[in-house]
Amino acid sequence: MFIQFTPTRQVTGGDGKLEVRLKDYQRPGDKPEGKQHKSLGGYTEDVLFRIERECQCQTVKLQLSTAELAVWREFNASCIAGEFFQFDAYGTEAAPVDPRNVQLKRGSFKEQRTNDGRYVFSFTTVEMVG
Repeated sequence: MFIQFTPTRQVTGGDGKLEVRLKDYQRPGDKPEGKQHKSLGGYTEDVLFRIERECQCQTVKLQLSTAELAVWREFNASCIAGEFFQFDAYGTEAAPVDPRNVQLKRGSFKEQRTNDGRYVFSFTTVEMVG
């Protein structure tokens, strides 16, 4: 997996790039976003704003230095408010496969430290389809 983002919230001295393997990558499907109005007479009107494609990601266990951990935290802090970043689930920086511009789903980024001192990150990406 390759992520490229613009560091904006903290100063880590990094270039906004992450490259790791994914343990889990699931695409639950497309989710329509909109609202529905129902009149007193029973007529229903649907308004579709957009279709979002969500993908749930989880990294393998990572042994990270303090500087590498800071880049992961910078990624979360820089993309938490809906900022777009480039995400390629199967590619690398040198060999991209399918790079997409996506957003982080608010509240989905999780950092977990395992018993052996390694880190696992999970998050959900959201791509605007239509």
